[in-house]
Amino acid sequence: MPIDFDNGSIFPNNVVQLVAARFAMEDDRLIVLKRPLRTQDLNFSIGVWADNWLPTPNSQEMMGVDFARSPTLEMYSIMVQGFVRHSDEIIGLSWHAVLAETLRTILGSDPPLRQQLGGLTATLNGTIKRLKRFWVRAGRYRNNQVNGENLYLCTNDLMLEVEKVNA
Repeated sequence: MPIDFDNGSIFPNNVVQLVAARFAMEDDRLIVLKRPLRTQDLNFSIGVWADNWLPTPNSQEMMGVDFARSPTLEMYSIMVQGFVRHSDEIIGLSWHAVLAETLRTILGSDPPLRQQLGGLTATLNGTIKRLKRFWVRAGRYRNNQVNGENLYLCTNDLMLEVEKVNA
């Protein structure tokens, strides 16, 4: 069976697509990229990408041969970054605080995003997976000054617990 490389609706890419689309709708000034951010990115850039996959040990179930060898539950981490740059340190810090809180609030409690993610399923090679739950695990803040410009970065960990429903 050939690999379907055009299947963009598998985990975690489907979540990256939905989260990026939601942030793109928030404000015309936001620039949403599906990759980690770089210091040369524009002001008010947002980066969204899948960072990690980890099977949940001992979650194998007796649902067939495939499930006896692979865990039923798996965890993904989606990184969401917000970037602000400004020559004035006070203004930059203020803008960054607003952007960081906006990103975290949307990830954690935005009704349209929660609804879209709530029933998310994906099928690949006959295996159906569904998103069981998701949450914001942590956030980190960094700042630096480069060539007289203040750079501010926040990174949020959006965690996904995905379950194999059948094989």
